Amino acid sequence: MFKNKNVLLYLIYTLFSSISFISLYTNLYLQENFYFTISQIGIALMIYQATKFIFEIPTGVIADKYSKKLSVIIGNLLIIASYVMLILNKGYLVYISFFLKGLGYTFISGSFEALFVNSLDSKFLVKINSLSRIFFYLGIGISSILGGIIIGIFSFNVIIILDILIIFVVFIVSLLIKEEKINNIHNEKYLLSSLKLIFKEKFLKYFLITDLTIAISFISIEDFFSVFLSSRGVSIEIIGMFIFLKLFLASIIGYIIHNFYKNINKIKVYNIFSVLHIVFPILMYVQQNVILVPILYALSSVSFSMFAPIKYELFQTHIKGSLRSTVLSIKSLFISIGGIISYFIVFLFGKFLKLEQITLILLLITLLSCIIINIILFKDMKNFYKTDTK
Repeated sequence: MFKNKNVLLYLIYTLFSSISFISLYTNLYLQENFYFTISQIGIALMIYQATKFIFEIPTGVIADKYSKKLSVIIGNLLIIASYVMLILNKGYLVYISFFLKGLGYTFISGSFEALFVNSLDSKFLVKINSLSRIFFYLGIGISSILGGIIIGIFSFNVIIILDILIIFVVFIVSLLIKEEKINNIHNEKYLLSSLKLIFKEKFLKYFLITDLTIAISFISIEDFFSVFLSSRGVSIEIIGMFIFLKLFLASIIGYIIHNFYKNINKIKVYNIFSVLHIVFPILMYVQQNVILVPILYALSSVSFSMFAPIKYELFQTHIKGSLRSTVLSIKSLFISIGGIISYFIVFLFGKFLKLEQITLILLLITLLSCIIINIILFKDMKNFYKTDTK
């Protein structure tokens, strides 16, 4: 597995692309530098998600039809441009920056993952997903700790400059990736074929709905978590430490647990921890003890690390290689729709309800949806793993 050059590059890319000092503190940055209200922040975030919504599928089709590697390169250049816009410190350029970042993301989403998955034996999917999650969370952890320290010593602009340098490293890594040749049907209509595949495969269809409902509540949690803790009197340095510990703990536990997947009931693990992943944030917003907030937040991430590799295996196994970028772009599209709904609700009700109250309502909707989908897929999961063990 590790003899595959793309595996090493994938892990390096995952680590550096997840290091983004400004991403975890964007909302605080907009509040302190531009005096944005929660509603104005919601508009900027809606622009980001709406851009992803509009361009996800076209860029995915382009990647499948022409070059996934070129798509990744273009995406990284657009993200660099978005950070340059942000550092110019002009209020109206914030919205352009969010548009460029969203556009850049659409070129990368699906394309990079497809580059990697297409060159890997499917039996390694769960292991690599668990391992890459360590690198991903480690990158975010580095961002959360150092970001808070750098902001405290210097300024927000310094971390944006560092982000630009890191994205440049990511750009270099993307140049080194080898793109596997996939024999596509030249006259194939990628979008239509991908949609037919999704409607045909039950796991694809319902996991997309799962991603949508999770995005509706969890995008709000992730984007406003620093604001949530800040409102409870927690310093920016401590916020960074909270985020790092919860992410790194979750990734390590997830990787350790995957080694026991052969000896445990994957269906039970998925059904139990996919629900707990949502229950813990609900408890986080219901209770008032600030000390319990990072603990419950960490438990949610640990739960996610327990069931996510199983979901990843089921999803990727049912995707045709030549359509992988398009299907993954549709997946990102569903997440974008969830983000747009989430930000629109925050924008709409932000003047009447507290952010915690809005998020709690969204989490309850997500929980109900998760339970229903788990019931629907129970028999299919049972048949899949029964066949897989033969």
